Amino acid sequence: IIYPPGQKPKIIPKLKKSVDFNRDGFVNFIDFSILLYYFDKAGSSIDLTDLNNDATVDLTDVSIFII
Repeated sequence: IIYPPGQKPKIIPKLKKSVDFNRDGFVNFIDFSILLYYFDKAGSSIDLTDLNNDATVDLTDVSIFII
């Protein structure tokens, strides 16, 4: 999808709360980068990016993010 200059992509409100990790109102590459930073980690620091609540950030969480 190509957006005209100055137009930002809209996000689905249902997903905004769970994958807008930096809380800027958009789901984009920055949020994906945050997810990758915590990839293969566990512990209380990953709570925000552990999308399926299995106590680790793994491929399942990446898949949830992409959907």
